[in-house]
Amino acid sequence: MKKLVSAATSLVMAATMVGAVAPVVASAVDSSKSLSYLAYKDATLQEGVTANGSTVTVSADAIAAGDVVIPVGLYIGEQTHDLVSFNADATVKSDSADVKKVKFKAYTTADTYFSANKDFTIGDGSTISTNKVVTFAGSYNKRAGFSAHGAYNIAAAESQTAAGTDNAYFGITWTNAGSKYSWLGAKSDDFPVAVFDVTLPKGIANGDYVIDFCNYDSDSSEFKSCLLESTVKYDTTSATNDLILNPLTIKVGDAASPNSSTTTSSATTTGTQTTATTVGGNTTTTTTAVSGGSSNTASGNSPIVDNADLVIDFTNPDDPDGYWRIDPDDGAYYVNVYMSSTHQNITSLTINLSVEGGFKGSIEAPCPALGENITANKDAWGITLTCQKGDGHGTPVLEDVLAYLTVDVPDGTPDGLYKITVDESKTHAVTLDPNTVYADMTVIPGYIAVGDVTKPVDSSTTTSSATTTSSATTTTTATTAKPGTTATTDKPATTATTAALGTPLYGDTNCDKEVKINDVVLLNKWLNDNKSYPDMSEQGKLNADCYNPKGGKELTAEDSDAIIKSIVHLVTLPVNK
Repeated sequence: MKKLVSAATSLVMAATMVGAVAPVVASAVDSSKSLSYLAYKDATLQEGVTANGSTVTVSADAIAAGDVVIPVGLYIGEQTHDLVSFNADATVKSDSADVKKVKFKAYTTADTYFSANKDFTIGDGSTISTNKVVTFAGSYNKRAGFSAHGAYNIAAAESQTAAGTDNAYFGITWTNAGSKYSWLGAKSDDFPVAVFDVTLPKGIANGDYVIDFCNYDSDSSEFKSCLLESTVKYDTTSATNDLILNPLTIKVGDAASPNSSTTTSSATTTGTQTTATTVGGNTTTTTTAVSGGSSNTASGNSPIVDNADLVIDFTNPDDPDGYWRIDPDDGAYYVNVYMSSTHQNITSLTINLSVEGGFKGSIEAPCPALGENITANKDAWGITLTCQKGDGHGTPVLEDVLAYLTVDVPDGTPDGLYKITVDESKTHAVTLDPNTVYADMTVIPGYIAVGDVTKPVDSSTTTSSATTTSSATTTTTATTAKPGTTATTDKPATTATTAALGTPLYGDTNCDKEVKINDVVLLNKWLNDNKSYPDMSEQGKLNADCYNPKGGKELTAEDSDAIIKSIVHLVTLPVNK
């Protein structure tokens, strides 16, 4: 166990950066919090592998027979659910010469992990069923399944020099996305915050392999190995708020014979399932394809525009008129928004919706199409997200759900059709790989049918221009040329300049001289609804413009994604592509 405490004073974050979270204990601040690497409690270990607290033991027979995959979870220990953000990382250390043969595989919150749905008992005693990793905070409903709370960025690599390791590396950042959270279990560590697989190759040398935190905060890097932020921060620069770090030790060659175990288990990865079967001391490993789990795709009869860059479709594929009607089971109006982009990689999206009648409602967190949780401005029907798929290069989408909406239609609303579509009066942007923005977006409006309305309407398509806004007074329209055409950029005149601004500290959105997760929180809030954050400084915009920087004039979700990736050392700011 490591207990890291420094002599510096604690940092109290600005009130605008801290999510309002009700504590569950009398004290306002925990005296300590912990991060622990443990064998993933909800996974089944291979035969010949046993776990006991912070130690995993692998038998000599098991490692001689084949690769051993150990699912590892990162667990947080806290008494008060008051986190705004955290980042952590891991590497593998050993006196063995084989340490570089150890590999990590990370799983995002959108990845299928189990080969079939698994039942989990949560804090209120109820049971949920999912094939994904259930995280320490999240929600579940029958339409969208399990959704992890907050915004995650997870990465794994063979090495990470910036984090001080030449061995396998795992990194994670998390923010509460500006909203309250509660633990899914009865305690904060009933479920992990993230899971990754550690693979020990067949025949690796006996000895201890330690999954440990990257402790490099004594070097010249401005980033810290581990950092938790609530109303104070817990890291090595905190004098009074301790961060306790618990590594995991994997002992190879000291376990009992695998024949002494009665458990036959499987280690599951996305796309394949590896099953180890032992008979008479001999282990046979079989790899078979695993289906992608439950699918949230449309039924297939919703219209798709062939070869369109992007289609946003609000029609109901299961209704003969394409309308959304009240659900007889729940008495609610449910709307699924579909998207498709068959020949372009989507990397990020910011969009606002328009719903006639002034209806309010909610936006569920998961976006199955892009494998990400949505950051939503529910008052403005706003959606912002960055794609986790494709190793940062995004993914094409062959029609899948962009967002699940629940629309509140007040009693007494007159019968009729109420249009739902993209709000043309608001700024919206969709980013491709490489960093380009759609000039045209094909939109197919939908209709909420109140009462017995059956008359069809013309669902003609509309096109809209994607724009990004850099301040309350300056709007930049980015136009991406299709093959064979010329891209143009129109920039209205503005009095704002950066001449009087200081040299940018790229990523430091809140101008506190450090680049941390709360910079991402502020930038995402501003991107989602910049009118609500008019006080974001010009220097902050200059600092935040760190992906193909243009002097703070064009802020997009790519900038937010770049800051997150810099914190887990995937990129160095600024990113120029």
